[in-house]
Amino acid sequence: MDQGPEWYVQLYEDIILRPAPGVTLRLINLDTDHVGGVGDLGYALMYECKGGGLKLVFHTEGDDASITLKKINDRTFTLGRAVYRKNDAECCPSMQATDTYVWSAKDHTFKKVKTVESPFEQD
Repeated sequence: MDQGPEWYVQLYEDIILRPAPGVTLRLINLDTDHVGGVGDLGYALMYECKGGGLKLVFHTEGDDASITLKKINDRTFTLGRAVYRKNDAECCPSMQATDTYVWSAKDHTFKKVKTVESPFEQD
């Protein structure tokens, strides 16, 4: 008997960044939900089309679909994520962080330049 898919995946954000001439990057935010049990993970993935293929240039993951992305400009984006403290329940982070990433032409990648933490706000 077919029980259906074990995981449900939803694309939340799909952002194109052009931080330098000839460089085009795609930044996506995926939410995965374990349909047949407990679990929910969010992923931020960045790919560059290079040499006829895709090259993964950035990735991170977080619990409870807590990842959010925002394009500031082609050379800067922010990534929001949940922050769990030692006594936080698995369902309920007490803090959230916003990481700011800026393009480094020298290293041909985005680098984290700032993190700001604040109390977690549920949408």
